[in-house]
Amino acid sequence: MGKEKMNIIFQLTRRMLEKAGLAIEVSQTFDRKTALQDTDFVVTQLRVGGIDARIIDEKLPKSHGFIGQETNGAGGMFKALRTIPVIIEIANEMKEVCPNAWLINFTNPASMVTEAVLKYSNNNRVIGLCNGPINMTHQVAGLLNAKVEDLYVEFKGSNHMNFITKILHHGVDRTRETINLINAADVDALSFKNVSNEQFNKELLAATNLIPSSYLKYYLKTTEMLAEQDAAELSRG
Repeated sequence: MGKEKMNIIFQLTRRMLEKAGLAIEVSQTFDRKTALQDTDFVVTQLRVGGIDARIIDEKLPKSHGFIGQETNGAGGMFKALRTIPVIIEIANEMKEVCPNAWLINFTNPASMVTEAVLKYSNNNRVIGLCNGPINMTHQVAGLLNAKVEDLYVEFKGSNHMNFITKILHHGVDRTRETINLINAADVDALSFKNVSNEQFNKELLAATNLIPSSYLKYYLKTTEMLAEQDAAELSRG
């Protein structure tokens, strides 16, 4: 299975580079030290235990009346406990083989995994990455009828635990206006497709002047999110 997946990514990467007209050599190997040799950047995006483990992560908490989600709550902790030792092993090996390289961690739960590497590995050249802020920035642009390149969106926090703290459009602060637009809608205008469009508490957004990531609904709207999960026939795994 691992070899099949690697080959799919290998072929996809080659096609993307060819389409972009970039003469970049691509190789594949199961030998990690060979892969790390002379590397400048290492991107980790992996799932320890595969989809079968994800199903357990999502179903086990639900069976006890808790949120079943792979990056938040108990399920997120299960995934972190499986993942952190593997990423730390990679980080330590990087320190030996390619000590000047940066580890860019895209593996969920990215916040916990990245923090663990910084605290418990011997490698501090690590950055946690999540596409959530990029998605939210595009959503804000749509809401304000603005171009993404004309916006400055400031975030605090990472991965699925972040907030928008400031939105500037051509240097003009439009944070409050954006919050008012979100609160005026019937559903969450900034919700991700894989998360419920249940709205956040309007008073909370107005009082804090913050715009939370959709994933924070699992903490701030737990009852509603759990009811929605209970109504679903299948887990996401």
